[in-house]
Amino acid sequence: MQRPARIPVPFRDSDNSAPGAFTLVELMVVIAVIAILASLAIPALARAKARGYGIVSLSNTRQLTLAWLLYAGDHDDRLPYNLGGSASRTNFAPKTNINWVNNIMSWDTDPDNTNTLLITEASLGSYMLKNTRSYRCPSDRALSAEQQKAGWTERTRSYSMNAMLGHAGALIHYGVNVNNPGYRQFFTLTSIPNPEQIFGFIEEHLFSERPGRPAVGGSALIRPQWHHSILVCRWSR
Repeated sequence: MQRPARIPVPFRDSDNSAPGAFTLVELMVVIAVIAILASLAIPALARAKARGYGIVSLSNTRQLTLAWLLYAGDHDDRLPYNLGGSASRTNFAPKTNINWVNNIMSWDTDPDNTNTLLITEASLGSYMLKNTRSYRCPSDRALSAEQQKAGWTERTRSYSMNAMLGHAGALIHYGVNVNNPGYRQFFTLTSIPNPEQIFGFIEEHLFSERPGRPAVGGSALIRPQWHHSILVCRWSR
């Protein structure tokens, strides 16, 4: 009996079959789509990052305000010392840890800019649990050429206190701040009639015209005090 002829069929293993490759055109299309998506996403991520920094900065000033209130509660209602220098810029705040901070931010390589002990050992340091990061805005990267050359990446403080809150030391004559005689100086927490209408702490940029009184004829300092004649500035890039 004659058997039917068999036609050999090549065996095809689907698991081991060679995958189809992209053509050059398809690859270019994929790259173009990814580039478009990245161009849309990167600005959105940058805005989200900036908003995040803003939230952290608000949280920092809130923490400082809470520490300020706790200090007053522990010191018979008296506000933290807020020492300052003369309006003529001939002298600065005296160096002492009774002040809420014991440093002045400047453009040079003075240790005040980087020594965290000048914050943690000052009068609000313990109320802030020695957390120095809360004294600095996360987006504050302002440095002078001299500081960058020294390898610095940041300074320790971005915030100042309202100059009319707390005892200003030698600037007080008969209850009046000689730097701001037209304004009332508040020495105790309960003496503030409308606390919701004033600020305790504010973020400053070193390029603001008279920040905290930081600016001195083209140079700039962030001092412990901030005066009413200064406009609010944000960290710019």
